Amino acid sequence: MFKQISTSSLLNKVKWYGTDGISLNDALLSDEIAATFAASAGLTCSIQEDNTFGAFSPASVTLDYCLDTERITMFLTNMYDVIWLVVLAYEQAGPDADYDQFWTDLEAKTENVWGISAGLLLDPNHDRAISAYAFNTVQADNGTTIWKTTARCRSAGSIGFILIPEE
Repeated sequence: MFKQISTSSLLNKVKWYGTDGISLNDALLSDEIAATFAASAGLTCSIQEDNTFGAFSPASVTLDYCLDTERITMFLTNMYDVIWLVVLAYEQAGPDADYDQFWTDLEAKTENVWGISAGLLLDPNHDRAISAYAFNTVQADNGTTIWKTTARCRSAGSIGFILIPEE
């Protein structure tokens, strides 16, 4: 897409944002036209980071092997955690449980279950109570284009903070 819109005088003035689907994408950087446009537009993308401090690295490596992927991502570990959580809640609720009972059991499981990607505790909005994100920006660097981590966000419950890496 960035290659196709690189000549647009209107779209090259837009500040572009993305998520984990494009963050750290090597294919974007390998296309000189797209990478140059992304750098000039300051493309910044968020991606979830491991906030378990490596506690579940062996499980992540096993998951990576089973899925036959080049690089395990937090998206994949989150999906694994969600499936695992649903199975645990279904096991507790039973096959005859209605939606309300299943949801109650699922919420109860989040209070004491840790997945590969972190604690699964939900906040009152049903978002993850514990999270860690990096914000990566496409930047020109000595004649090449790179992804650079420009900020990190950490939160636990109602406490959150943003870290700006030093230059």
